[in-house]
Amino acid sequence: MLDGDPGTIWHTDYTEADAPYPHWVTLKLDGQSWVDGFGYLGRQSGGPNGRVKDYRVAVSHDGREWTTVAEGSLVDARDMQRVTFDPVRASYVRFTALDALNGQPFAAAAEMRVLGTPVDPPSGFPPGTRG
Repeated sequence: MLDGDPGTIWHTDYTEADAPYPHWVTLKLDGQSWVDGFGYLGRQSGGPNGRVKDYRVAVSHDGREWTTVAEGSLVDARDMQRVTFDPVRASYVRFTALDALNGQPFAAAAEMRVLGTPVDPPSGFPPGTRG
């Protein structure tokens, strides 16, 4: 779900194990960032299992204490769905799926994206022209 390939997916356990909602994914950022959105792309093939309906997005500085920054409902769409919220400083982002569009106990995603900018962007020199 972070590989840039919408043909691959992350999916919760779908064996005989009982794994009811909620399901979540925690993303550790590369340092502190100003986060102002989240992107979710549902699975593109293989049927409707796991397409998330209701969700929660939370952020954290330490990966232990969480602050909810967005909650809502997604739709059955083939495009990336973007959730936006006021910028907040964070080192971790957690996407929690609360239920599925088809009512089954699974969650899946083809791609997920954290939207924002690093607090301390990389510095250096602009690239030179090539001859």
